[in-house]
Formats: sequence, C-alpha cells, structure tokens
Amino acid sequence: MYRAAPDAGSMVAWEQNEAQPIDGVEQVKAALSALFPELRWTAIDVGDATHWSALGKNRPDAPYVDLSISADGLDEKAPSDSVYFVVGRKSPPSVMRKIMEALGLNHVTCIDSGELVDPYAYGDDDPYYAIKK
Repeated sequence: MYRAAPDAGSMVAWEQNEAQPIDGVEQVKAALSALFPELRWTAIDVGDATHWSALGKNRPDAPYVDLSISADGLDEKAPSDSVYFVVGRKSPPSVMRKIMEALGLNHVTCIDSGELVDPYAYGDDDPYYAIKK
C-alpha cells in the first residue's frame, strides 16, 4: 500500500520509485498501532537497513494483520527514516481500507500478479481480490 500520483499505475511497472514518503518509521508504527493496538513490532536487521514486522493477535473477533515497513532512502530530499510502503501479507480488504484511510494512501499493488487492487470493491469473505479498473 502506498501513495503516488493517481495515474502512477502498478509499482511493478515503474522504472523508478514514484511512491511518496508516508512519514517516519516511528510515526508510521504509531499510526498503525493506533489502528490495531494488538500489533507487536519486531526489528529485523537486513544489511544496511532495518525492517519492521508486526503481527496482531489471531483472534476470531479480529481481522488478520501481518504488516511490515522499512525506512528506504528512495528520495534524497526526504528524511532517511521515511517509509514509502506498508506491506500487508494476506490482508483482508477491511484492514487495507483502514490503513489507506489513516495514512492517506491511494494504491495497492499485488506483487504476485503486478495488478492494482481495489480494496473497496470486495469484502473480507470474498476469496479473490478485485482488480482496480
């Protein structure tokens, strides 16, 4: 999930990064934790970067939440701790919608297919995601 120009298309087709910085790592973690208080963050050091992974409690009354973010120096004009993408693994559309609305994001790309996903066009019980037209 990310913020980019309305006509940016799928991120897998970009020749260079077109995503806009969301905010700093700590601010994004705080915003996501406010949405999903059950999140537990874990730092994962990967060479010269730190990635953050968060899992929510798998309760019958709560949606599945498995997220990751990282600080990517994709734009020298943005602070070095800027987050550009929120990665959701198996995220139901209700989770994506909450994140997108809270962080002002406007695109979701399914990395496996390269297609833009429309999380407003299908429900949590639907077996397949909806392609953005």
